[in-house]
Amino acid sequence: MGATLPVLSRAVVLSPGDFLFLGRRVALLYAVNTAGAVLGAVGSGLWLLPALGLSRSHMLSVVAILVVAVLAMALAKQRSAVPDLATPPAARPAKERERKGRRESLPVVAAASRFDAWMVLVAFALSGAVAMTLEVLLSRALGLVVGSATQSLAIVLGVFLLGLSRGAATNADPLGWLAVVFVAAAVVWSFLRLDELPRVFFNAARRSASPAGVGFQVRALVAATIAPVTFFLGAIVLASRSANRWRRWGTTAVAAALLPPIWLLPDTDRKVLGGGPFGAVQRGWSKLKAMIDERTLLYYRDGISSTATVFEAPNGVRTLRTNGKADGSTGADQATQKLLGMLPAVLHPNAQGSAFVIGYGTGMTVGALTQAPNVTGIDVVDIEEAVFAVADEFFSPWTHAPEQSPRVRRFVGDGRNVLLARGGVYDIIVSEPPNPWMAGVANLFTVQFYEAAKEHLAADGVFCQWVQLYEMRSPTLKLVYRTFQKSFPHVLVFNVGDVDSILIGTRDPLRLDLDLLERRLGIPAVRAEVAGTSFETPASLLSRIALTPAELARCTGTGSINTDDTGLLEFAAQRDFYYAVSDVTRSTAVYRTVRQELTPRAALETLDIDLGQGPSRARRAAEIAQVLTQAGRRDQAEVWLAEARASGS
Repeated sequence: MGATLPVLSRAVVLSPGDFLFLGRRVALLYAVNTAGAVLGAVGSGLWLLPALGLSRSHMLSVVAILVVAVLAMALAKQRSAVPDLATPPAARPAKERERKGRRESLPVVAAASRFDAWMVLVAFALSGAVAMTLEVLLSRALGLVVGSATQSLAIVLGVFLLGLSRGAATNADPLGWLAVVFVAAAVVWSFLRLDELPRVFFNAARRSASPAGVGFQVRALVAATIAPVTFFLGAIVLASRSANRWRRWGTTAVAAALLPPIWLLPDTDRKVLGGGPFGAVQRGWSKLKAMIDERTLLYYRDGISSTATVFEAPNGVRTLRTNGKADGSTGADQATQKLLGMLPAVLHPNAQGSAFVIGYGTGMTVGALTQAPNVTGIDVVDIEEAVFAVADEFFSPWTHAPEQSPRVRRFVGDGRNVLLARGGVYDIIVSEPPNPWMAGVANLFTVQFYEAAKEHLAADGVFCQWVQLYEMRSPTLKLVYRTFQKSFPHVLVFNVGDVDSILIGTRDPLRLDLDLLERRLGIPAVRAEVAGTSFETPASLLSRIALTPAELARCTGTGSINTDDTGLLEFAAQRDFYYAVSDVTRSTAVYRTVRQELTPRAALETLDIDLGQGPSRARRAAEIAQVLTQAGRRDQAEVWLAEARASGS
């Protein structure tokens, strides 16, 4: 982790004459060392982790370290035979004196001035600062263009290091005045072209006929953007101290001409970069640009971990985007956001309980929980502090201002770690992270997370999980469902708006008490939250159940589950996403297959449903039959109609 290069740099200086070749040798060492880092970054992100998993990739790196250790020990034995530099030349063996004589007979280089020495140190500091700044900036900018997936970030890091490595090998002479020309020109070029990257990505992705093709286009785009900058980042200001007068004055003139325009560059188009162009390739660039232009950018902030933006459409709908990905809106997303809070609260059997929410987003889920009479306290965590500020400022009219509620406590951090560190037990846990193809999100969909979360869930507690029904192919979605049911054997799958699903998981079968559901849904505050969601009555709520536990098990079958070690979901979801969003035909086919295989309507008669007694029992059975008939499920409606007749008699 940075310690090997200085040691190796010292090892190349075996005699005073070696100092004449110090720059070239250290540059070569730096190039080779960084090339190894390129192999590690790209190899782990693109091949090792998807193919071997975390633990086996880790063991492979341990083996590599042991091999390096053995080689180092072998080389150390050879090096121990080299005479100490403090030994006078006359005392060395004749053969050694002969071998070193030619190199030591070279002219002695004049000692550098103290000012030059400080210039070298300043140059090293500036070079490191610029390199790190550009790496962070370009990583965030390209994440907004192509999506912040793990493999995209691996490519960014790999290409960045590759440019540094190749540049170091090429610019062994740090006083090469052309370096400053190319650094300035490359930086200016990259920022001038930044606004064009979404269009370039659009055109490239639409020409790809497979997920692999889209992935190749993404990597090529990243490489073309970063490589020119990093290639010449090895030397900045040292050329101005060159002994060559023409090189020195030429460098000064070029720097004076090129550096001022950097400060005069126009700002990037935040509407395009923050609008999530990677998710709408199928629209075509002209249509997307027109749609973005008609929206108003209300908010833009580059937070510590993500970039948060708020857009308002001409019809007044506001959308929160994190790293370009839509994470909630005041439009069609309202139903899902509110039901993620209200549904587990309504279904929970207890009269009082506490809740923990992973992912704040617009704040609507937490706001819905504040309206549930049986929820006494709510802890919520989000990894980006800016999200809380955005929700408070732009979404309070839709959230009941949870930031002002004494029942709500908000935390900033990784949702998984905060939940496990809290140490409390909750009656309801709601997990609504971003889509699992985004870097770092899939660890909230692993069996290890669910098992750990169960330790913080009451015995009769309810775990509520949001899962998308779009941009993921059927095998990937089955992987998500299968993993969830591994930890929560009794799962009810609800469909919301035909594009989202909500999983309600419990340890034991959940008893659906329609008396209790009717009372809770009849509370004015609750009724207002679920209005227009197709969950307004006990009968309509039941009709939205797509899969029962037994049906879910049959549908997903046996197969792999997502673990912290394998990371299957993250890489599968990335492939599915880039495949689906690049073409409308593919996207439609993916969605149609998922709808056919994973959203059948449940056989409600197999569930533990308490209809009550007397006239209310017949009425509720008739209401269920009615909503099933309206949904086109006449066969199942007949079952409940028969129950209504029997109860009425």
